[in-house]
Amino acid sequence: MHRISTLLILLAASLLTACSSVSTPHLLGEAIDDATAEEFNGVWKAGDTLFMVRHLGGGEFRAGTSRWNEGDRKFEFDQGLLHIRALGDVMLLHLQEDEEGEVEGAAEYSLARVILTETDEILLIPADARRFAAAVRAGELKGEVSGGGAGNAPEGFVEGSATNVQLMGTKEEIDAYLTADRVPLLFNVSDCGVMRRIEGAKIE
Repeated sequence: MHRISTLLILLAASLLTACSSVSTPHLLGEAIDDATAEEFNGVWKAGDTLFMVRHLGGGEFRAGTSRWNEGDRKFEFDQGLLHIRALGDVMLLHLQEDEEGEVEGAAEYSLARVILTETDEILLIPADARRFAAAVRAGELKGEVSGGGAGNAPEGFVEGSATNVQLMGTKEEIDAYLTADRVPLLFNVSDCGVMRRIEGAKIE
């Protein structure tokens, strides 16, 4: 099983109620345009955590957050790469996992849907792992399922408390499956997390 980046854990704890995940080795869809991407730049508050986000170009971003280490009595900084891609009218966030340990061509991305609202909020909608798992088990998508009764619970979780899906089809196969009518079912708005922009805070 792939390792999960510290940034992913912090995002999940701050934004999402679910501990399940859906991952893919591909960047799905196409990179969002630069004008849209620049709107994500800034400092955002999610729960009790502040995240700094900076567009690097081509729909790739670096996001980071600081935390206090009481033992060493200093601040530490966790950061990671993420990608926002467009699939029709839908924006998908790909959070890159295990950035330091990856080998060429072996990056893994956790999926969520992103909506940037007119009121300067980012809605982060997690992938519904159980629905993706059902699609894998039905042969509609290629992949592997762990946890959630699959007999392989992730470390730290009791059996059945989480479902983790690794999609293994080609980019074209997954893109084709994520149709406009399927996306609302596969990304669970009931577990939506909210990031709110900190007005006036800039990243130089």
